[in-house]
Amino acid sequence: MKETPSPKFEATIRLKLKTKAEAKLWIKDMEQTSAVTWRVDKTYPVCGGKKTQNIYRIDLRCQHRTYARSSTAPKKPSSKNTSCPAKMFLVVKRTHMASGKISQSTDEFLQEFPTRVYLDFRHNHHLLSPECLAKRDVSEETIRKLTNLYIAGHTPLSALEEIKRDLQADYGDQFVFISADRSKCPDKQFCYRLYYKLFYPKYPKSPGKKKLLELEKYLKPYCEKYESHCASIEQTEDDNIIIAICTPQNQKIQNENNIESENPSLLHSVHQQLSTESYPPPLHFLEQFHNPDTDEVQSETVSRCQKGLRAVFDSLISKVESNPGHFLRPVEEFIRTYQGIKKDQDLMTALEGFGQHSGIITAVSRTMKRKHSQEKLDKTAIICAKRRKGSRRQLITARPFSQHQSPANSQPLASVILRDYF
Repeated sequence: MKETPSPKFEATIRLKLKTKAEAKLWIKDMEQTSAVTWRVDKTYPVCGGKKTQNIYRIDLRCQHRTYARSSTAPKKPSSKNTSCPAKMFLVVKRTHMASGKISQSTDEFLQEFPTRVYLDFRHNHHLLSPECLAKRDVSEETIRKLTNLYIAGHTPLSALEEIKRDLQADYGDQFVFISADRSKCPDKQFCYRLYYKLFYPKYPKSPGKKKLLELEKYLKPYCEKYESHCASIEQTEDDNIIIAICTPQNQKIQNENNIESENPSLLHSVHQQLSTESYPPPLHFLEQFHNPDTDEVQSETVSRCQKGLRAVFDSLISKVESNPGHFLRPVEEFIRTYQGIKKDQDLMTALEGFGQHSGIITAVSRTMKRKHSQEKLDKTAIICAKRRKGSRRQLITARPFSQHQSPANSQPLASVILRDYF
């Protein structure tokens, strides 16, 4: 394919564009038709106000003129900088003032052609050379194709091969030249970057309403398959998603249990109609709880527990009345702990663990070790102070240790044990 030299000219163009969106769309169309990628060189943020004369204004430059960070960067083989002088200035003028009056500008083409474009198309490089085409931006159409292929299950490499296959089928012998255009045939690095940008975000966003709707689409066929509400999804205040799924078999058992609890008189007739072979083992356990013999045993166990609780609390009351110095504090702690338990499950756990790991033996052994160690101490204890950096270790003489306590301060061993324990 013989390359034709690119035209070089300067021109002023008037267009029928009246908004910023129309101007940006025109720039994209020009990039596709002229095979030139324009970069923003200068912006005018003041434009767009009600009192300004311009609705939108921007200065563009060719992408082959870059502002290198170092003097050696343009000399690298991978650099695309050629100091291209091509540029384009675009201004969208306001045809009416803020009050609604027509602009008093002397420009005779303002009302019909409010957009003015100054184009300097003097490039110092070939526009259709493979080196320049390889530096173009990937088009939105190609990005859309890649996204659809990723959603269908393709990897970055397989999606790139699929795009090359389509281009080869569309262009035939011209595929060799089309494949050099990055806007239609992206490179491998771009495919990977787009893949990780779409499916592996650096900061994952919290699931929104769209995510919930997508999940509900997957749960809806499951419920329609069994003709019942088997699954549900909800979002908490902390942006957490909770999905509850109940299989049809478990739902059938739950419905039967509700019927039995509402109509106990129908229990015997229902059990005669049901076949135990067509149901899983949990129904056999349900039959045991409705057995009359089991109900009698359960009532006897409840009455025995009631008598035991009365005896335990009567014993505690008598101990508090007879010896309040020892039992008053632990009983108050027991009542405070019981009142602090709010859930039945926590109360069941506390009752099951009560008395299994008693600390009375630990308290007795700790008290006996302390008394035995005190008997071995000398009358004067020598304490070694902590050694500071750069100083000598000093000996500190403590006050004499009395082995015998006064009768006024002495306490019985049981009191010391209970104090250490509670």
